[in-house]
Amino acid sequence: MSEEVKTKGEINSPLFDDTGMLISSVIKISASFVHLDEIMDNGKYYKHDFKKKSSQWLNFMEKHTNPLLLSLSEENTDLLNKVYSVIADSLNKVQVGDSQKTALVCFYAFIKSAMNDLDEMKEKKDSLYPLFMRKPTKELIDIIESKYKFILEIYDSDGENIQSLVKFLDELGKKIINNK
Repeated sequence: MSEEVKTKGEINSPLFDDTGMLISSVIKISASFVHLDEIMDNGKYYKHDFKKKSSQWLNFMEKHTNPLLLSLSEENTDLLNKVYSVIADSLNKVQVGDSQKTALVCFYAFIKSAMNDLDEMKEKKDSLYPLFMRKPTKELIDIIESKYKFILEIYDSDGENIQSLVKFLDELGKKIINNK
């Protein structure tokens, strides 16, 4: 990244916001891979439509997110690693029944929040990269919501549900992108 100074107007522009939301989405998708790997290894939820679609999704997302993450890493490796760690580690304390159910819940929360980031984009929402990510991610979310409805009905002792985790990740991404 260049050391060029941005004016306040440039930083608050929709294009800057869109870029930040795209980066947040890509990092959340990348962070979700760990949870999907656990789902694949354990096999309990890795079946039927979810198995087929999640395998395709993983291959597609790795192919399209890795180049962007690599270019970001070349610009500032330390910053990317810090941002990635904050997002990836943000759900480490979540426990929902067994490890397989926890992995499914965390995976869903990450990709749902990534989708929210893409949906929040304004000027570049319909550009090629967000469109590539949106369609397969939406299809995978739909499969999870239909096949594993129980994750939408789980509440903790404080009355919080999966949407609370998604909202937490949404806000975390915005705070990081806005440097707050």
